[in-house]
Amino acid sequence: MKTENTFMKGLKSLLCLSLAFVMALALLTPVTAQAKSKDITVKSQKFTNTASVAKKKATKVSAGKTYSITFKTKGYDCGGFVKFVAPKSKTYTISVSNLSTDDGKYCCGSLAEMLVDPKHPQSVIFIDQARGSYSGKHWINIAGQSFNNNYTKDYPPKNKAKVKLNKGETLFLHYSFTFGYKCKRVTTKLLIK
Repeated sequence: MKTENTFMKGLKSLLCLSLAFVMALALLTPVTAQAKSKDITVKSQKFTNTASVAKKKATKVSAGKTYSITFKTKGYDCGGFVKFVAPKSKTYTISVSNLSTDDGKYCCGSLAEMLVDPKHPQSVIFIDQARGSYSGKHWINIAGQSFNNNYTKDYPPKNKAKVKLNKGETLFLHYSFTFGYKCKRVTTKLLIK
C-alpha cells in the first residue's frame, strides 16, 4: 500500500512538473502574427512637380504599417502620390512588393522619391536634388507579373530603398505604372520602417 501511495505521489509530482514546463514554454515562445495590410486607394495623378497638387492629391501613410495600395487605371498607365511625414529623424527603409493588375497581366513601374524644394517651396523635386546632389538615385523600380517571370535587375519583383529624413519632413512618393494590357486596377504593397 505504501508503495502505491509513493508511486501516486511521484506520478502527481511528475504531472505537475510537466504542466509547469508546458506553461513556461508557452509563455516564453514568441507569438508571431501575420501583419495585416491596410487597404487604401490612391487618387489618380499624373506626375507633377507642383507642391500644392502633390499635397492635395497625396494619400498619407505611416511608419511600421504595411499598405495594400490600389490605383485605378486610365488607359494604359496610372499613377498617384503617397506622402509620409517622418515622426523622428532617422534613416527609413521603403519596401515595395506584390505589384499586380486585376487582369493578371504584365505591369512595371517606379516610385519617385520627392521633397519640397527648399529654394522654391511651391515645387516638389527629386530627393537627391533637394539634398544638393544630382546622383539620379531617386527611383525605386518594381515589376509585377512578367513575361515568363523574367524579372530584370532594374525591375525586380520587390525592391527597397533607404532615405534619411528629419523629424517632421514630408517625403512624397509618386507612383507611375505602365502595363501591356488594359486593366482597371493596379495594386502594390508598401512598408516604410
